[in-house]
Amino acid sequence: MKVFFAGLLLGIFIGCVVTAYFNSPESFQGLIAPKTEDSKNSSEKLENLKESAKETLESGKEKAAKLAENVKEKSQEALESGKDLKIAVAIRSKFKLDKDIDSEAIRIEVDDGMVKLSGSVPTYEMASQAIEKAAEADGVKGVESELIISANQQ
Repeated sequence: MKVFFAGLLLGIFIGCVVTAYFNSPESFQGLIAPKTEDSKNSSEKLENLKESAKETLESGKEKAAKLAENVKEKSQEALESGKDLKIAVAIRSKFKLDKDIDSEAIRIEVDDGMVKLSGSVPTYEMASQAIEKAAEADGVKGVESELIISANQQ
């Protein structure tokens, strides 16, 4: 019985709507038009969203490229710094192994393979030996000497 009444009410409702539509279709245009406008708005919004996604993707690619370049530069700097440190340690080791060179009196600076020796040594021969030992180390591009010969140092 409940099903019968539900069906009857549904039938009456559908009948009224269909009758109203066929009597005056213009009155239903207000219901249909906003849907097409909404679909137009939806397609515009979808296009805007696509454009925004493309811009975000491009921006992300640019930022990633800049970051990669920055990492590359920093890693190169670290690698070069490591090479310079290796050269300085090698030279210091050569000085310590040579009993004729006072390794504590000589300061060693390395920048991109260029070695700079500074400090005070007692003889010209010690300075010459230090320059020669420094030049023999692997990776050395050149040696600059700022060694001072000080006869009163022993």
